[in-house]
Amino acid sequence: MLTVMQDTEHERGRPPAKAPEGRVTLKDAAALAGVSYATAYRRATSGEIAHWRDGAGVISILSADVDKIYLRPGSDNPRPAISVRPDEKTSAAFARAAGKLPVSRWLMDLGIAEVERLAGVKRAKRKRAR
Repeated sequence: MLTVMQDTEHERGRPPAKAPEGRVTLKDAAALAGVSYATAYRRATSGEIAHWRDGAGVISILSADVDKIYLRPGSDNPRPAISVRPDEKTSAAFARAAGKLPVSRWLMDLGIAEVERLAGVKRAKRKRAR
């Protein structure tokens, strides 16, 4: 059996959102541009595209700005950035080792020291904040 989905906003008792003349709702703009609503929302709220929010909270943009919403091409960098989040035990060990320093600063200093060690750079030892 086929089920037809209706507009959920209308089902909740609200009329479908309409933009003023010369504008389109962000939801409609995203559909026209072939991107997700989240992508369109990021472009609007970052200031890349002028937008307006009405009293009901509906965001609209100029119809002419729909073509400014697009997916950005991926990076050509063959070595993409990675982010590593240690498990709780490792994170606690880092915090203990860092002492009063923020863990991010301690890890950066540790990395710099290792690079200098590998490069054969000799530096005077710095005192750590305690």
